[in-house]
Amino acid sequence: MKYLLLLLPALLLSKSLEEKKCDNGNAKICHSLGDYLIIHNKTQEALSFYEKGCFLKHEPSCRKVSEIYLNSDIEVNYDKAIDYLSVSCDKNNFESCHDLAIIFNEGRGTTIDNWRATNLYNVACDNNFSRSCHNLALLKVEDLNFIEAEKLYKKSCLLNNYASCLNLGNMYYYGDLGAVNFDLANNYYSIACENNYADGCYNLAFSYFDGSGVESDLETGVILLEKACTLGNEKACTTFKESL
Repeated sequence: MKYLLLLLPALLLSKSLEEKKCDNGNAKICHSLGDYLIIHNKTQEALSFYEKGCFLKHEPSCRKVSEIYLNSDIEVNYDKAIDYLSVSCDKNNFESCHDLAIIFNEGRGTTIDNWRATNLYNVACDNNFSRSCHNLALLKVEDLNFIEAEKLYKKSCLLNNYASCLNLGNMYYYGDLGAVNFDLANNYYSIACENNYADGCYNLAFSYFDGSGVESDLETGVILLEKACTLGNEKACTTFKESL
């Protein structure tokens, strides 16, 4: 305890020197001070340093400000979040473009603007941000544009978004593109399941139960149900228990 008391003045002096560096235009120092204050649960003080960093054109600081305004216990402010996300997106943080798209798509604190949301999703998807490709595909499905949805789900699946692999499998399973194609459906269910996406295992299990595109195999179906249950699919758990 005595050692800590002796050390405290040195720590305070060090912090004061870092603040001066921030005030003199060192954006990375401003950001680091913000991180330090977040760790110590001083969100309001952290916010001021992140805002200084963003003003100094430090993109990660802009991103941090937007996160605080979107999720903070001090103040949820969508207008300010939109402003800072826009700055971050313009500096090629495609997660920020994606988050901004969600705000406009869902009308969080603003009017719904699907045109703007679509443009932002496109920017992020074109730069291989898989969740934006996935959300774009969902919008295409809403518009019954299954051909474009298929392309987007394929891209997102290749980028390791296994929800997209699952949805693509469903499109082939239910014939959204015309003819039913169980082989392709099971291929994408398998990709999802092999990468521990529970719903992929669940759907593949029923392909084995029903003999849809594969030879009917109850044992394999039960194994897949058990895996889906272990991965958190509650329907799989119920069905698995009933199969015992």
